[in-house]
Amino acid sequence: MKRLTSMTLPWLAIALLAMGWNPTLSLSAESKPMFRAYTLSTLNRVNYHRHLAGADPVSLQSQISAAAQAHADYLTLHQNAAHEEIYGLSGFTGQWSSNRMTYQGYKWSAAGEVISFGNDAQAGVDSLIAAIYHRFILLNPAYSEIGIGDADHAISTLCQVIDLGQPADISPPAATMTLYPADGQTEVPTTFNSNDEIPDPAPNHGLVGYPVSIQFSAEHNVTLSSFTISKKGTSDPDLDTILLQPGSNSSMPLSNRNFALIPTSPLQADSTYEVFFSATVNGAPFVTSWNFTTSLPAVLMVTPNPATLTLGKARELEITGGSGSFKAGWTSSKDILSLDWASSGSAMLITPKALGTATITLTDTSTQAVVKIPVTIISEAVPLSGSQKLVPGWNLLTLPLTSTDTSVTQIINDIKNQVTSIWTWSGNTWAVYLGPTNENEAADGGAQYAASKNFGILTTLTPGEGFWLNATSAATLNYSGSSPADPTLALAPSWNLVGLKTTKHTPIGEVAYSFEKTITSLWSWHNAQWAVTLPTEYDGGAGYAKSKGFDLLQTIEPGQGFWVNADN
Repeated sequence: MKRLTSMTLPWLAIALLAMGWNPTLSLSAESKPMFRAYTLSTLNRVNYHRHLAGADPVSLQSQISAAAQAHADYLTLHQNAAHEEIYGLSGFTGQWSSNRMTYQGYKWSAAGEVISFGNDAQAGVDSLIAAIYHRFILLNPAYSEIGIGDADHAISTLCQVIDLGQPADISPPAATMTLYPADGQTEVPTTFNSNDEIPDPAPNHGLVGYPVSIQFSAEHNVTLSSFTISKKGTSDPDLDTILLQPGSNSSMPLSNRNFALIPTSPLQADSTYEVFFSATVNGAPFVTSWNFTTSLPAVLMVTPNPATLTLGKARELEITGGSGSFKAGWTSSKDILSLDWASSGSAMLITPKALGTATITLTDTSTQAVVKIPVTIISEAVPLSGSQKLVPGWNLLTLPLTSTDTSVTQIINDIKNQVTSIWTWSGNTWAVYLGPTNENEAADGGAQYAASKNFGILTTLTPGEGFWLNATSAATLNYSGSSPADPTLALAPSWNLVGLKTTKHTPIGEVAYSFEKTITSLWSWHNAQWAVTLPTEYDGGAGYAKSKGFDLLQTIEPGQGFWVNADN
């Protein structure tokens, strides 16, 4: 039996054009960045593309930054995504970006704005460069200054406003021409989804080739004669393209200094293309040509592969690489699963319907790359197991699996004579278990001792709890069970002693930004050494850790407990 469906992966983009030179684009998000580092990364990425294109770099300007920050706060406050602000609403500082710059005291001769929603600075700027109307703003040679505003957004995780300006008392760079992709540039993307930009630069086309553009500074008056793109080293004719020039789109008026070609089909990977442009510029003939080379095909991958699913429990298989346009189907001797696309747009959603095996085939419709995923559907989760090596003294641990018997005595039964004590922290109080070798144990697991100190009596250990274990000698703590049904952790304000409910090695960025609360620090203890990360610091706490002789916490290992300090 076979099921077949197709899709084009979106950027989860909301692209709203307010007016003139103010398009908006959003990029799907995975984790909250540290704002200062994000701002600098954004600035560096903008200037990276401007350098490639032949434009002068832009520098951060405090008044423009204040205008950008105010608008980011406004959009977050009203859960909006537009360039226009409405007079009378809270946070209003000006209707358009130029008004907001004026409000902050910036005297401009040129002003523009782009907005993105997402968390990766490089990917965010790259997506704006791919979207041709946004590119014309970011690469405009008329701008020399920039402001960047960031704010948490209830819908899109992070709102970033990028405003650009040119001081009224300083002439913009003259005799400037920008080309993009640049002459000799490599690793150029092959595709752009025109549906992700409003107004759509290629209506009714969807996935198209990567746009090619040329842009002149303000003193140029340009009348186009010819603008073509062809694959180098072949006798193939010029590519079929959509030409953007003055008058080509009434919703986004272009000056007579901005021109772009959008190939109607994706470019071929690992190929060199030649661009030819001729025009009359300020009354004189002008001809230029350049070439660029596209990137190697992105490796198409699906995770996990192979996949084991539990009957009745839907699971997402994550897709990475490829062009973004896919179709998927599956084969089996009977009807055992249903296949759909996850709401995130970057995964297949598989719902098991019967026991058995099947093979899912994912095909990249642009490159024709194929990945096959063997799937096994079982009736219940296969029992999992793991172990933690203990050192003499203190160990900071957690149990990542749900055991059928959660009693402390059962969990440590194999090493009970090597355990002096176990401690957990919850509700601003300690709970303790004392092992048989502890002088205060009194054959009651430490109950009398706990009562005398107003501590809680620790009798069980469950996933999500972190705990200190004091061992008399090196030992191995073995555990077994199933993956917890709910992998999330609930945090109280201030200090929490927790552990991840997973047997995966988890990057600290994924941990720090998975909580609803703002995390100020995370601490782990391994081999008698503290490791720390400070998510709100621009360097993640690297400088602080070095100054104190701590390690920088970069990964949470399976079974590793850790402290989390959360804001109210």
